[in-house]
Amino acid sequence: MIDLYRNEKEVRTLSLIARTGVLLLFSLFFMHPAWAQSADEYHVRWIGAYPGEKGEQRANFGQRVSRIVFGQKAQEVVKPFNVIASNKEQFWVLDQGAGAIFEVDKGKGALLRSMKRAGQEYPSLVGICRMSGGDLLFTDSSLDRVVRMAGDHLLIFGDSVILDQPTGIACNRSTGDIWVVETGAHQISRFSSEGLLIGKIGERGTEPGNF
Repeated sequence: MIDLYRNEKEVRTLSLIARTGVLLLFSLFFMHPAWAQSADEYHVRWIGAYPGEKGEQRANFGQRVSRIVFGQKAQEVVKPFNVIASNKEQFWVLDQGAGAIFEVDKGKGALLRSMKRAGQEYPSLVGICRMSGGDLLFTDSSLDRVVRMAGDHLLIFGDSVILDQPTGIACNRSTGDIWVVETGAHQISRFSSEGLLIGKIGERGTEPGNF
């Protein structure tokens, strides 16, 4: 549960600062091994920004010719809303403005690829988490969906369940459970890693246990 809390805290921190078309990259790390410190000691370290101070990298000759001939424009971050690291060098960005999820290389400062279905944009990307097996889950509050990214494939997660404005999401990599905040339903739903609904917490109201 400590790892889950730490990951979610990192995601929330990054979400607050990545809203203006420039993705500011911070990282919450322990300055010493995790076993040497208590769970509530965090440190913020500046990594960089994307795009960098010089903006987009200069296109090569082929890219410039392609843009002139076909009018193509390079993909770019428009309205980043959330971010999660793949490893020390790559991370995924949920971009509400572009309606897509981008993979970015920190070292090269370049967009590696974007993930979305043909003809399908994601107008309201909000939350993202990593499952125990490495697949990513992200929410779209407008489409009322949780999408599972398995390699190069995008699949609907929990397609047998009707969600009501899913926003926040957390993956418990110890148990495999997935927790989804349904803002429209004023509840938190718990799923198995296979997308089966296990239970729900809360309802609309002001009483204890209500949201």
